[in-house]
Amino acid sequence: HINYYRLRGYYIHLQKEDVFEKGVSFNQIIALHNFDSELRLLLLSVLLDVEIVARARISYIIAHAWGAMGYREKSNYSCSPDKVDELMDKLDADLKQSNERFIKTHQEKYSGQVPIWIAVEVMSFGDLSKLYSLLPTSLKKNIANAYDYLDEKLLTNWIHGAYVLRNVCADN
Repeated sequence: HINYYRLRGYYIHLQKEDVFEKGVSFNQIIALHNFDSELRLLLLSVLLDVEIVARARISYIIAHAWGAMGYREKSNYSCSPDKVDELMDKLDADLKQSNERFIKTHQEKYSGQVPIWIAVEVMSFGDLSKLYSLLPTSLKKNIANAYDYLDEKLLTNWIHGAYVLRNVCADN
């Protein structure tokens, strides 16, 4: 019940010139596949929590520093305005495509003005990572202060790493 090409990824390294190494069994190959599947599910459950906390903390700090709509102001960021424009264009496209009821309701009631705490719920994890990376150091430090063991540079790497790992886990 597993596609040959999916399963091949688990046994190709156990072959030399299309011949299995001595002692390799079909059960071992299935066990590798099952281990990989279980590990991905465990990692995804942890990474989901990491993502939820990151969304909440980032939006909270931005809202308190800049107000509900301050994330739209290019001058608030410590990077080129083009990078902010690129992120906001992506966010606008995601908002336009969203079928979430809370987005439609909010856009109808507030003329399309979406505060940061709603915007982060529509952003992909990759875009959330990019948002964090574009923030000025002072806000990054404030966000990182929630974690006893991270500074703003490490948190930048950790958020990006969590995003990449989550995508790897979700792809198979």
